[in-house]
Amino acid sequence: MAAFHQAIDKITKSLEKATTGNTFTTLVLPVTSADLKKVLKKNGWFFIWKRELKRNTNVYKLVLNQEPEIIQGLISYEIMQGYLFMPLVDAARIILERVKNI
Repeated sequence: MAAFHQAIDKITKSLEKATTGNTFTTLVLPVTSADLKKVLKKNGWFFIWKRELKRNTNVYKLVLNQEPEIIQGLISYEIMQGYLFMPLVDAARIILERVKNI
């Protein structure tokens, strides 16, 4: 498996636009199979999320309150030997493009 490294520039309680400091209220919701129809590598997502959902891990999406139909980020996790294991974390291409331009 190829390594992928994405810097986390800042930990916030919401999404924050780096250029202005404006914050946007978010929701973290379970992912459905219907959600994953638009979460594809050809649309800029790094991982194959359908495969992760089939592995029976906990998969959640990050969305803006104002735009719950647009997925901003995804995370999968499972509890392994008493630890929280997060095999995949991914951000929408629009967010990654913003990070590159900072």
